[in-house]
Amino acid sequence: MVKNLFKNPLFVIGFSFIAIVMAASAIHWIFFDAQVPTTNLLYKDGKLVSASPHPPSLLPPFGSDRFGSDYLYLLLKGGIVTIGFALAAAALRMVVSTVVGLCYAFLFPRVSRLLTGISEAFQYLPTALIAYFILRPVLMQDEFTRTFSAGFWERIIFELLIFVLIALPMIATLIGNETSLILKKEFVTGSKVIGAGRWHLLKTHVLPHLAPKLWVNFGQQVVQVLILLVHLGLLNLFLGGTIPHHLMSNGFQSLTGDWAGLIGYSYKYFDVFPWLPLVPLGAFALTILALNYMIEGMKQVLIKDTKVRTYRKNRFAQVTNQSPDVEIDQFEPISQKERTQIYG
Repeated sequence: MVKNLFKNPLFVIGFSFIAIVMAASAIHWIFFDAQVPTTNLLYKDGKLVSASPHPPSLLPPFGSDRFGSDYLYLLLKGGIVTIGFALAAAALRMVVSTVVGLCYAFLFPRVSRLLTGISEAFQYLPTALIAYFILRPVLMQDEFTRTFSAGFWERIIFELLIFVLIALPMIATLIGNETSLILKKEFVTGSKVIGAGRWHLLKTHVLPHLAPKLWVNFGQQVVQVLILLVHLGLLNLFLGGTIPHHLMSNGFQSLTGDWAGLIGYSYKYFDVFPWLPLVPLGAFALTILALNYMIEGMKQVLIKDTKVRTYRKNRFAQVTNQSPDVEIDQFEPISQKERTQIYG
């Protein structure tokens, strides 16, 4: 199955982009201590040609921010932080939601309508605002005392948990409903008839058919986490904590250097210096595009294989359940002498 994934061009393109960005960011952190070169003034032939922020045409490839920091190195610094957090949050979402969804599908099938109603209600709630009101007291530094209400890792873990919990009802309901549909298949019903237990059904029938969709859903959740980070960045809530910018009176900056922090403090300058918010937005857009390529590749490979296996199991169940129609007049009577010769 993994070999087939890496034969799919869409998956390979998306995976290669994510891997290159993560590897380049890790190298920047490990070997260069995430240092960002700063150029306040640009000279050419002894003449001043630009003062920060520098446009990409004068400081390729992406220009600089308002304080002369090279955007290329800022993106490298925040790449592994941003994508790594998105991967961790999406993985935790899927693990917790899968456990909850399987439990209610196997143990409490009658509460499916209630959970479906709750999940549908959550679909109409703006998750960015919910996360903002919960996270703001923890992630925003107090402007008078210049301190946080919690330590750095406590803030990271708390933000991770909130990212998981706000998506838990919808994902758990989706997985539970999908599991309930699998349990109604003919080959599963046949296993129940011959005495298969819940663990056997889970291991043999449910997980093999559910796993491909879980992987696809995992990729979708990574995208959702990245979009939520962008929304919170526009509200000046950054990954790991928001502090007042040391060079801006009314500005903020991120403690971790994540990409959402670059958007949060620069989007107000879009009319004057359009590359300031567009560069980190472009990084988010390309990352999400690469993830969508991976998701589409997984759909083409994994979901197709699952459909083939399901068809074969259903076909086998239909064939084995069929019994030939035999009429009594199809048999010919034999005499006692012939019976003795045949059976002795």
